[in-house]
Amino acid sequence: MNSIVFTLKDIDDKEYRVNRNSESTNLVINDNFISSMCTQVGIKTLKYLFIRLGVSNMAILISDYTLTDTIYIAGFYDVKSHLSIFQVRDVNIHMTNQTIQHMQVDCKSILLADCNIEKLDIGLYEQHKCMRNSQRDEIYKMDKIDFRHITVGNLEIYAECRDIDIQGSKIEELNNNGNMFKEFTSTVSNFHLWHNTNIGKLAISNKIKKIKMEDISINRLFAHAKVYINDIEIRDSIIENCYGFKRQHFKNPTYESWQWVEKSAENARDLREKAEANYQMTKLLYQTEKKEDRFVSIRIREVSG
Repeated sequence: MNSIVFTLKDIDDKEYRVNRNSESTNLVINDNFISSMCTQVGIKTLKYLFIRLGVSNMAILISDYTLTDTIYIAGFYDVKSHLSIFQVRDVNIHMTNQTIQHMQVDCKSILLADCNIEKLDIGLYEQHKCMRNSQRDEIYKMDKIDFRHITVGNLEIYAECRDIDIQGSKIEELNNNGNMFKEFTSTVSNFHLWHNTNIGKLAISNKIKKIKMEDISINRLFAHAKVYINDIEIRDSIIENCYGFKRQHFKNPTYESWQWVEKSAENARDLREKAEANYQMTKLLYQTEKKEDRFVSIRIREVSG
């Protein structure tokens, strides 16, 4: 038996709960479904929707829903929840404590915490819709992807997402594809990986204004078509292997970005590119040491009067 509890709030913050126990393995949530609940409890205008799931091998589709901007989903404290398929379209999702075999998301903002997901596709439905309708001048855009302490097998992003924030998570493969149209380049404003995040394979296929890595590890980092990085900041992080990175992929190459170029050249057996990268790293390291020596000498003169 699948246990589902819907918590609804009206514009006066009065809370109502509706229990739905079902043996069905499919659930479709839309305006008609939730409106019937609102009528049942006497809500005229819905302000907030929270769903608590205790299900086994259930498929859930959220589509044609417009009553609130966001749906909040969590599990029960003492019951594990397993979803075979979870699909959501055109409504933001905040989800915690779920195990999902296949998740498909097309919305402006998604927050996942403490979830275990085998396969996660973001923006795929909208991309296919644009391709079917020959809308090659439109790029599907998102505001935010926020992952906190989740485990994902395969993650595919087919949208131009403004902010991507991943912390404390383990992802076997992450392909940041952007859009599928070769004549358009997707742009990520902020790409932040931090707090013990581990990624087996990360592939980047778009422009990134700012990428920041703090206390993370990446086994394999790939530069695919249309990569261009404006600003890069790396702290206490390990990137084992890099592939495909060139000088032209960076607006202002730093010591770290030249490391990516050097590792890419080594894996491509490009001795000339590797030598150039090593030269640039040595030059940047020398410039940094000169600045530090100059600062120390100035401080000594100040102290000695």
